[in-house]
Amino acid sequence: MEFYTLIGEIVAGIVYLLMAAKLYRLSRQSRQLLERLLSLTLFSWGLSYRACGAAPLVWMGAEGFSHYARARQRRKLGLCEPLDCNRYLLWGLAGVLWATLEIVVIGQDVVYQRAGAWSASVGLAVCWLEIVPVALIWLVFFPPAGYRRWLNGPAPVQQ
Repeated sequence: MEFYTLIGEIVAGIVYLLMAAKLYRLSRQSRQLLERLLSLTLFSWGLSYRACGAAPLVWMGAEGFSHYARARQRRKLGLCEPLDCNRYLLWGLAGVLWATLEIVVIGQDVVYQRAGAWSASVGLAVCWLEIVPVALIWLVFFPPAGYRRWLNGPAPVQQ
């Protein structure tokens, strides 16, 4: 699969180089039209790349929430630890937030194509949609002792 990806990138690079060489021989108006066409082509490829990137993240969120629901039932029966149950919830939340990030980035790309400038508020949302899921995944794999105690509840009283 990697071989075909490499070949596709080489072919695309050659095509873009040939188009760039043609740009220098065209009139100014034709050159602007071709540059606009190239930017739209690259933009549409970026959108499809982002949309395809969101699909596994939606799946990640759905699987996390599905397993969380089952783990809650097992927890009520005493078959699942509270920490393990919470891990599924955090995993699902991280997947949903990362999928939301992909959608927000698509929106930011659209705004950039139309306005020619990045949106600061969308940039801030992108920042938070990156930081929060990383923190959630950190809690899934490396929960601190205080977090474990909070999830497990008060320690049983020894008599």
